[in-house]
Amino acid sequence: MNYMMTQILDCLDEHDAGMLKAAGADRMLITVDAFGKKGPFNPAKCLIRCQVMEFLLRCALEKFYVAGLVETELEAVKKFNDEFLAPNIKNFGQEEWRKKNTFNVETDNFMKAHTKIWEHFYSKYCGKHKKPGQKDYMMVDEFD
Repeated sequence: MNYMMTQILDCLDEHDAGMLKAAGADRMLITVDAFGKKGPFNPAKCLIRCQVMEFLLRCALEKFYVAGLVETELEAVKKFNDEFLAPNIKNFGQEEWRKKNTFNVETDNFMKAHTKIWEHFYSKYCGKHKKPGQKDYMMVDEFD
């Protein structure tokens, strides 16, 4: 998450007057993760979509509302979206990233060359959450 805050959004305050520092963002991330219900669909030390949204909202409030730069929480969220989220995320093409890093010849060749190993790991570790009669599948905690 630190990479996203510093490299993609570039929204952390470096100067003393700013309220959203790296340590504060880390604290908010720990808070969001600590209060989430853990289970097969939300493994420990991982954030799901709604938690990422909560983290971003907390950052917006810290950066603008707590710092006294806006009068309402809504203004803080709008300002954070307008200044950091919208301009930076519109340039992030997830499909281009997938094509470059996942859907390519090198990855395909590697996966094909090691198919037996992947099948062994899959059959060994999948099915922990499967109900009787269901097809095998693997959750994130099993993959980890």
